[in-house]
Amino acid sequence: MKLVAGLFLIAVSGGVFLYTRSASQGQLTYVMWGPALFGATLLLRGWAER
Repeated sequence: MKLVAGLFLIAVSGGVFLYTRSASQGQLTYVMWGPALFGATLLLRGWAER
């Protein structure tokens, strides 16, 4: 479950990151680092528990 949640968070934040870059609004991209890093830690935790 943590693997799926982690992948989902990374995918969503990645999509928003690409969207905001194309819209050239630099501030939103920094906000998305939080969910992306959180998703990465969830992924690693889920992988370790497997």
